Amino acid sequence: MKRPITLARLLIFLLAAFFAVFSLEATLSDTLINLIPTFILVAILLISFVSPRIATFLLLITTLLFTFFFTTYDYYLKFIIITLSLTIAFLIFLFYIILTEEKIGRDTRNQDDYEDDDEDY
Repeated sequence: MKRPITLARLLIFLLAAFFAVFSLEATLSDTLINLIPTFILVAILLISFVSPRIATFLLLITTLLFTFFFTTYDYYLKFIIITLSLTIAFLIFLFYIILTEEKIGRDTRNQDDYEDDDEDY
């Protein structure tokens, strides 16, 4: 179950690296301003290790903001690179949260585990 969320984290990391590489072509002050999306994505990536729920919410907000701020809806290549990759990462995180909540709700212990618990007391 950890494999899909690792794929989503890798996707976020690759998008942050993409932003970082293309922000280095300007002057120092412009580079720092162009690195703001990279800092946002790295912060979401670090938060995803602590709390995937918060990272999912932040990914939703970031996807919407990046779509309108970078006007990716006008150009299909920008839409595919930025919006689609963030949307895929968001959906992977969302399905991960939904599936882990369903697992928590079900009792997956078998009858032998109940017998072992009685011996400990």
